Amino acid sequence: MTKAKADMLKMIGAHQRPATLTLIMCALAAPAPSCSGFTIGQIGGIIVVHSALTRRWQKISFRRKRGLGVYREEDIGKMSKADHDEPLQWHWLYIPLVAFLVFAVGPSILASIFFVLSFFVDVSSIVGPVQRAPDLFSILISPFFLGLTFWPFLWLYGFARDALIEDPSSENSVRLATIMSVIAMSAPCSLFLVATPGEMMSSAPDAGQGTGIASFLFIIFLPLPGILGWLTGRGIAWILWP
Repeated sequence: MTKAKADMLKMIGAHQRPATLTLIMCALAAPAPSCSGFTIGQIGGIIVVHSALTRRWQKISFRRKRGLGVYREEDIGKMSKADHDEPLQWHWLYIPLVAFLVFAVGPSILASIFFVLSFFVDVSSIVGPVQRAPDLFSILISPFFLGLTFWPFLWLYGFARDALIEDPSSENSVRLATIMSVIAMSAPCSLFLVATPGEMMSSAPDAGQGTGIASFLFIIFLPLPGILGWLTGRGIAWILWP
């Protein structure tokens, strides 16, 4: 094989696929200017046509894939950034639920804690005189009874969640309004954390009446500070993020 022939075949096969390289290697090994009936010129023509058809088919295949939902790299970057910026996890949204659990279950837990502490320190200045241990029935039934009283916290959670689902771009405003509403309702509800444990450990015949009356009033009027706090938070958010 001449040097010109070898250089020509090496140059042609520099960027070809294995199937085409088989013909080239066959031609390189042949002493004559032909290989299995193919001349060097014919092999070059086959390679040129094969390469053109391959590039054409790759373009058509890529266009078809794009039509089926394959996006360009810059489009994928934009989509990823949008998905990252979208607030999919609103952890602060659980603040009303946490407040609800604290005020509903807290008095029962604090009654047991204050009773144990009464053996070591004087807690009468906080919950009054400890006359007896809180009975099991009061500890178990109190969370359900107080849960009805603090229903506005559950309503606030559902309302804030629906507002975010409807308009995710208002996250800052809804977050501030939710926090302000929880604070406004938590201030009066904190009285139950002190008064209810004291009534559980009292031996007075009318023990528990104060909690019952307060619960009835809170069922009716507790939404008012919640609504006021919500509107206040919305107003502040409108000023901060117009």
